[in-house]
Amino acid sequence: MASSISDADLSGLAAYLFTRREAILNHWRNQCEQDTTLLNVSGLAREEFNNMIPLLLMILHQRLQKEPEGNDPVEIAAAHGLHRWQKGLTLKNLLAEINYLYAGVFRELQLYREFFPDSDADILIRGYQEVDRLKTETMLGSVREYDQQQQLAAASRANRLQYTLDQLQEMTRLRGDLLRTSSHDLKSSFGVVRNAAILLDQAEKPEEERTKLLQMLNRNLGNIHEMLQQLTDLSRLEAGYEVLNIQRFDASQLLHELVESAQLLATQKGLILRADGPPELLVSNDSVKIHRIVQNLLLNAIKYTQTGIVSVSWSKEGDFRWYISVQDTGPGLSDGLVSLFSKQLMPKAEESAVLERDPSEIDEVPTLTTEELSQVLSASVPVSEGVGLLIVKRLCELLGGMVEIESIPDVGTLFRIRMLLEHKA
Repeated sequence: MASSISDADLSGLAAYLFTRREAILNHWRNQCEQDTTLLNVSGLAREEFNNMIPLLLMILHQRLQKEPEGNDPVEIAAAHGLHRWQKGLTLKNLLAEINYLYAGVFRELQLYREFFPDSDADILIRGYQEVDRLKTETMLGSVREYDQQQQLAAASRANRLQYTLDQLQEMTRLRGDLLRTSSHDLKSSFGVVRNAAILLDQAEKPEEERTKLLQMLNRNLGNIHEMLQQLTDLSRLEAGYEVLNIQRFDASQLLHELVESAQLLATQKGLILRADGPPELLVSNDSVKIHRIVQNLLLNAIKYTQTGIVSVSWSKEGDFRWYISVQDTGPGLSDGLVSLFSKQLMPKAEESAVLERDPSEIDEVPTLTTEELSQVLSASVPVSEGVGLLIVKRLCELLGGMVEIESIPDVGTLFRIRMLLEHKA
């Protein structure tokens, strides 16, 4: 009496598939590489490409031999699916890959029948059943893992989006505080100008008092002009009216000339102004806007540094980037500016920070309420400095650059600007 399918002796088929395992894996890879939609396959080493699949083939061998299974095929398939997810394959790619694998195994069953035409048909039927069952489990594990990874990725994207929205709202609020303070300072300056003009119009004023009033008038008019110019520049940047003029130029020459033009101002304040960088640094970018960025930072550094050094340095950073640094021994950024720009400009402090500080203070950034921030800005923060930093930030974004800040009260401030050697519009 013929044996039933469930009792069929499959050891011969198991031995055949075992000896053909290397051929199965090679045929599988060849089929995948011929599929032009599986772009990431050809770059994988043999062990990395095979990944967990030999374990699945071992489970098939154990089932055909009626031996205990050493692993759960669904979990093995899930691990393989995770590997392919990490390699950037889509679920469609993974399922195509699995189909190629089991098509190769079914092909071997057909070859087995041709090599052993007298073998019991029940053996082949049982073999097909076991391969089909393992394929189903492989699909299940892979799809389950991809679904889980997609859920995690979606949650991560949602969290990142929410974080970005929170940061945008915070930056908008702080920017509004700065502009409101600018408006307040403009009104105050205009009030001083108006009062000084009224007093100057009084003929009985002594000459000494008239001289002081003229000095006050000129000083406030200068402040008004500077503030209006910066607010206009910022408005143009945020409205997208600035046009890039990308050209190839020698950044070293531009920076040397810029530092040289500021030497007299630094000397008048008794400061040492240094420029350090390679004699030639060819880059492709907008030289006028880079000049504006560095000039803004340099003049601010000279303006607020009372004693010591202001240093401008630049260099290549690998094969694709270059950087400019402006460092001073000034009072450091005020708490208001640190709070205002930390989320926008300042990276997380690292061990490579140039300015040394107490480790316990590295990540402590003051958190101010709107009212406290307004008080700090109006009382101690030069508004032109805050608007100037916003202009620097917007220009750097326009040029594809990145601004980093290290600042310690009574020690100094370092601005570092990183840009691509070849600007990509």
